[in-house]
Amino acid sequence: MILVKIMKISVRRKGWKIVKTPGARKSIHRTDKRISKDSCAACGSELSGSRRIRPNKEMCPSCARQVQKNKVRIYAQKG
Repeated sequence: MILVKIMKISVRRKGWKIVKTPGARKSIHRTDKRISKDSCAACGSELSGSRRIRPNKEMCPSCARQVQKNKVRIYAQKG
């Protein structure tokens, strides 16, 4: 009984839940979301060669190159 109360207190954070097993015991299961692969912020394609970490928007090489070219063109026209 005391163990169940301790489990309820320690499970109140996101990512854990108490589950009843077929043997009438209660156990704790971890329920984190699966992390999806990083995607390009501009075109939405999946990035290769990057680790799966929490949501992170980066640009693929072709989109990054295009953005850099556009910035250079804008500054070249001003000056």
